[in-house]
Amino acid sequence: MSRRRTAQGAVAVALLAGLLTLPACTAPDSPTTEPTSPSGGASPSTAAPSPTPTVDLTVPPERPDALGTPSADGAASAAAYFVALYEYAYASGDTTPLEQMSADTCSFCTSTLEDVREGLAAAASEEGGGSTVLYASGTEITPAEWYSATLRVRQEPSVRRSATGEVLSEEVGGEYDLLFALSWVGGWRVDELDVLDPGTLTPS
Repeated sequence: MSRRRTAQGAVAVALLAGLLTLPACTAPDSPTTEPTSPSGGASPSTAAPSPTPTVDLTVPPERPDALGTPSADGAASAAAYFVALYEYAYASGDTTPLEQMSADTCSFCTSTLEDVREGLAAAASEEGGGSTVLYASGTEITPAEWYSATLRVRQEPSVRRSATGEVLSEEVGGEYDLLFALSWVGGWRVDELDVLDPGTLTPS
């Protein structure tokens, strides 16, 4: 998630402050998922890592079944799906699905949408890119309302070129920890996203 503009720092952490004390991360290979807490307490849940992205990133990603469920698993799936939509937006120029999942409060979302649109306006093209979710964990804060999700993502290198083929910018890619603040409003919305160094939030 280093491409173009990223949210660095503690934006999502601040958004979650007072609502959630982050639990110890669940190991990526944990075979169990804790049930949703009926009392509304934080209930961590680890979702299976998403498959390696398809070669053609201009094809809209498939919606996971868990996306329709307000739960810890649903939050993890929604966060992973948002990452896929992020890559799809850059590769295809179609920002509609990403915008539909982005809350007005999400500064990362706003910056991403603006950057994709600026590239389209300049007739720029994107080469490379693509992300693989290595780890995903969702946490329920308030049942059917507020959630968080933690992801470890590996992003491939990418290049942005002008209409004449000139290299405008290059990203080397790498691994990142992502902290999502999400809400359920008849569907998932990303309220904020923080991009941090790998190992900050997930098992190394």
